[in-house]
Formats: sequence, C-alpha cells, structure tokens
Amino acid sequence: MRYRIIALIVFIVLGTVWDVLGAEVTNLSFSGNTLYVKYSGGSIYYMSFGLDNPRRLVVDILGVSKCNLCSNERTVQVSSPYVSKYVCLLHTNDPISKMYDSPTLRIVFYLLKTGVKHEIAQKDGYVLVSFYQKRLPKVMKELPNLVKEITYRKFKTYEMIVVLLRRKPKFIVENKGSVLKLVVKDVKASKSSLKEQEVKDVSYNIDTIVPSYEKGVYSVKIRLKHPNSLRGYSADADHIYLIFGSASSAGVVEKNTLGSGRGKSRRYSSANTASHTIVKEKKYIGSLISFDVRNADVQDVLNALAEVSGLNFVTSGVKGKITLRLHDVPWDQALDLVLQQEGLVMQRRGNVILVTTAQRLQNEAKQQLVALRYKENLQRKKNAITKVIKLNYVSADYASSMVDKLLYRGVKNVGFVVADKRNNELICHDTPQNIAKIENIVKMVDRRRKAVEISARIVEISKTFEKQIGIQWGGNFANYIGANNSVYLGLGGANYPLSFTNPSSGLSGVQPTASFSTGNYIVNLPAGLQYAPTSNLGLVIGSIPANYNLDLHLSLGEIEGYSKTLSSPDVITLDNEPAIIQSGQEIPYQQSTGTGNTNIAFKNATLKLEVTPRITNNNRIILNIQVSKDSPDYGHLVNGQPPINTNKVQSTVIVNNGETIVLGGLIQKTETRNVSGIPGLMKIPLLGWLFKTEHTIRPESELYIFVTPRIILNSK
Repeated sequence: MRYRIIALIVFIVLGTVWDVLGAEVTNLSFSGNTLYVKYSGGSIYYMSFGLDNPRRLVVDILGVSKCNLCSNERTVQVSSPYVSKYVCLLHTNDPISKMYDSPTLRIVFYLLKTGVKHEIAQKDGYVLVSFYQKRLPKVMKELPNLVKEITYRKFKTYEMIVVLLRRKPKFIVENKGSVLKLVVKDVKASKSSLKEQEVKDVSYNIDTIVPSYEKGVYSVKIRLKHPNSLRGYSADADHIYLIFGSASSAGVVEKNTLGSGRGKSRRYSSANTASHTIVKEKKYIGSLISFDVRNADVQDVLNALAEVSGLNFVTSGVKGKITLRLHDVPWDQALDLVLQQEGLVMQRRGNVILVTTAQRLQNEAKQQLVALRYKENLQRKKNAITKVIKLNYVSADYASSMVDKLLYRGVKNVGFVVADKRNNELICHDTPQNIAKIENIVKMVDRRRKAVEISARIVEISKTFEKQIGIQWGGNFANYIGANNSVYLGLGGANYPLSFTNPSSGLSGVQPTASFSTGNYIVNLPAGLQYAPTSNLGLVIGSIPANYNLDLHLSLGEIEGYSKTLSSPDVITLDNEPAIIQSGQEIPYQQSTGTGNTNIAFKNATLKLEVTPRITNNNRIILNIQVSKDSPDYGHLVNGQPPINTNKVQSTVIVNNGETIVLGGLIQKTETRNVSGIPGLMKIPLLGWLFKTEHTIRPESELYIFVTPRIILNSK
C-alpha cells in the first residue's frame, strides 16, 4: 500500500508543469544592508531557510537559466553590521536543480549576529534581500503589507474565518457581543479582500462578513448569530485565524494544527474573558502519507487522497494549484490542510466525501431553503382558515395596515387580510397560528381613545377713527369798463357772475342784470363724512354799489368707533384628532368656466381655529394650534371683487389638564391720510389750507384667543 502511495505521488510530481520561461540575472549589488538581484525575462520564484554552525541564510531563486556572474562559485565580502559575505552559484544540472526541477541560483549569506531578521521582496525587476534587527530599511518600507483575501471555512467541530496577507500582520480583535470587529493596520487591500460575504445559510455562528478599507486600515465587521461565540484567534507568518465553535462542539472548539503536520497544539487568547481558552487538537486517525509537490493541481491531490483513504470523493468547482511538503501526516489532516489553503469545504455522507467551494455550498443551501419554504407554503395552504375579526374603535384600513407591517412586512405570503370598510371588520385568511398573532395585534391597536374638550374664548376688538377738514370759498365781481358802458367785465367761480336778459328797448347786444349767482366757489373742497355730521362755519363779505361779494365756508367732521365681539365655542374631539372652530362669511366672485361663460364661486373670509390635542402618559396635553383670520378688503377692489387679507398663527404648546393658554398677536393698525387740493397752491405754508382738504382714517383691530383643554375621563 505504501509503494502505491509513493508511486501516485511521483506521478503527481512528474505531471506538474513548472511555468518558467528562463530568466537571466544581469547584476548583483549589496548596498545599505540589502542585496539587489537584477533579472530580466521569464518568471522567477524564491525560497529561503536558515542553517547553523556557522549562522547562514540560504536563498534559492528558482527559474534562473543564465547568470554570467555566478556561473562559477563567487564569494563577495560586504560591509554590513549583519552580513560578512555572501556566496552565489547557479545550479543547472546538479542535485539542487533536480530537487527543484528547475535551474536555481543559490545565494548563501553568512550572518554576524544572532537575531538578525530578513525580508525578501520582488519589485520592478529586482529581488531584494534585506537584513535588519529592529526596523525595516527604507527599501522594504516601500512594500507595505497586503491583505490578499478573506475566506470562511467550515469543519465538523469548528468553523473559522481566515485572512491571507503578504506577511505577519498587526491586528486587533474587538468583541462587542453580536458584532465582532477585526482591525489590521498599516496594510493595503486587494479587491478580492473587500467583497462582502453572506454565510448565514451555511454557518452556525456567522451571519455576514463585511470588510472595508480606509487610509491604511483594513477592517472586517462580522455579524454573529450567537453573541460571544468567538472561541479564540491566532496568527502565523501570513494568516489571521478567527475560530468559532459549531453546533456539535457544545462550547469546546477542536481544531487541527494550523502550521505543519507535526502535531503541535496551540493556545488562543479568548476574546470574551480574561482567562485563556485551550483549543484542543483534533485527533486524526487516517493512515500516514507524505507529500512533496509544487504547483500541483488541487484535483490531482484530492484524487491521491481518495486513493489513500479508500473513500469516494466528489468534487464540484474545484480548481487551482497548490504546493505541499508534508511528511508522515494522516491523510485526513492533509485533507483539512488542502481545504483550508484553497478555501474549500467538505461534507461527508457515508463513504462519500463531497468537496466544493463555499459559494457553491451556499447556493445549494439557498436552493434547499427555497424548496423548503415552498413545501411549507403548500402545507400552510392546506391548513389555512378564514376568520372575521370585529373592530370597535379603529378603522378597518388602519388595522389592516398595522397587521401588514407587523406580521407580513409587505412580503408575499399564503395569508392575507382584507379590510371590510362597510362593517368595520377584518377578514383574515391564514394558518391558526398566524390568526392568533393577528388577534393579538388587533387587541393592541383597537382600544378606546381618550377624549378632550376644547373650550375657546375668542375676543375681537375693533376701533375706528376718522377725521376730515374741508374749505369752500369764492365770489362775484361785475362792472362796465368800456366807453358808453358798452363793455362789461365779470369775475367769479364755477358759475357766471352776471345774469343776462334780452332787452326790450331795441338796443343791439345783450345787457347784464344786477343780480349775482349764489354759491359761486373758486375752491370747493368741503368735508363730507358718511356717518357723522359736519360742522360748518360761513363768512360772506360784499358790496352792492361796487358790484362784488366774497363767500367763505369752513367744514369739519370726526368719527370715533369701538366694538367688542366675544365668542365662546366648545368642542370635543378624540386624542390626536383635530377640532375645528370656524366663523365668518363667504365672498362671491366670478370665475371663468373655460368656455367663455362665467359662474359664481365663493371664497371663505373667516376666523378659523384648529386645535389638535395629544394626551401624554402623565396626563398632560400637547396642543398643536393653528389660527387664521381672512377678511375681505373692499378698499382695493380688483375688477369689482375684493381681495382677501390673510393672517395666520401656528404654535405647539404643552399644558396641564384644565390649564388656559392665551394666544394674541393678531393686532392690525392702519392709518390712511388723503390730501386733495389745487396743485402748487396747496403746498404754500399756512395759506395752503385755503386750497386743500385733508381726510384721516385710523382703523385698529385686535384678536385674543383663550383655549382651555380638559381630558374627559372614560365612563365605564
């Protein structure tokens, strides 16, 4: 059996294709504790290991087909506090190149101190080998750590989240009950490491894995199904492991060795308690197997494990390459290592092992879940019943919407609820269990609400003041000014100063009589108030022989008015329902019908009070108050129709039961002063009053509203 295993491994190794086009090393230079190996063409790989007595570091660069500097063994002395010299030689056809199955450039560094660390990187056509003790040199700081990917892996007795990096990271694990946060600092992140993963259908503990990256900090937020389910965490040279228990572990996490297959157990710091949790090593019972393959196809490795185990392996979506070097490792442990490295999961059913990707397993689980839900829906349809639930205080539409939001949440389901508005009932069709839930919801919302009595006192105060001063003056003058009394001159106001008659003496022309016309005013601006008497003062001066007279009339008037209106409406409304008090008139106006005709419509010009009370748990009342006063303005008619003046106040207050609040501020004062007279002359100081009249109007209105809410106790 052992020879069959070895033969199969040899077959896998011989069948592995080494993808090397043959690189050429053109220069080697040591500067600043770093060896720069310059190459061109082809692809190269490197491996390193340490030796003692004396202390040495061996670096093997694979895939180098040509190096003129190292065709023969070459020793170079260097000036460094860490390295005394290095020896390089290109191996093309010797045991070393045959071991790697590729031409290999071997460089051996002789170290001067203990504890010297090294870092190997590949950048811009160079392989850089740097040495340090406390911190990295500049050339290595140019290559930051990189998060390559994050995967979820599930095993029989535990499950884990694995983060793959370029080198050993600095990280922090924060446990916040149902949310676990992993923070890795001073790194970059690849696109594949930032993909959100939903594993709730396949994981016992984990719901979602949400990675993010910002300013050199890589964070992973892990939402857990069970709070504080993290059992431990650890890190090796290029991995971070977060370990969780499974459904069968019963609080004890068992885990296979994360490093080599030599069976070393590890301790992991507990993320939940101050003590340490010992993660027990899984016991492997498979026969021993040895592997030494490089870039082997994962499918071939699984076939070898199937041959060794004697079990049937079924793979789905398995692809990729893997490099393994194991010695005397149980085959089931080797299988676990392959699955961990490639991000695969397995399920065992009897003597058949199914190996697939986590994504495929999730898809299968989702399909099974859909089928299960479909089956459950069919069963629910068979068990569904119909029931009518009568409502007392809430409307059927409101109760139906609450049931839909709390129970169905808008998701299509077997059950449904119909609102019967006419009878104010709910017609429910669902399983008996959901019908019971609907009845409980209806009991919570169908409750008698408290009522509030709103007592209002509305006080309207109006004041008017109107004053006018007017003047009238004029006169007559007439005389002969021509020879033989043939030319006459007459001066007066709006009327002729002389009366003319037709002479009977036979003389030619028209002769004036001696009478004057009365009320012949030059300035006629009297005071005339509609609802008030006017005081008049008159003065007449005249001479009959001189044929002249002068009339002067001064008129004065003033009105003061005061009115007070008190309204006391009371209204009762339910909690959180508006109460409206409105009084006034409707103003008719004409509007076009669109066909050339007009009809009469009405617009409100009212005083409106709208109060919406809300009762608090401590029997206080929150009042949302809106007051509006609209009045017609007949002084500014538009096409014969008055515009509507609007005033509005809105406020929200908290008052005690029975407490009165006062709303004021709707105070309106208007002053109108009209002066009419003769242009120019009316502006002369003092004398201007002989040529003008003045009309002053000052109306005032005030509105006060007193609101008193009272809670009406429910009578049994």
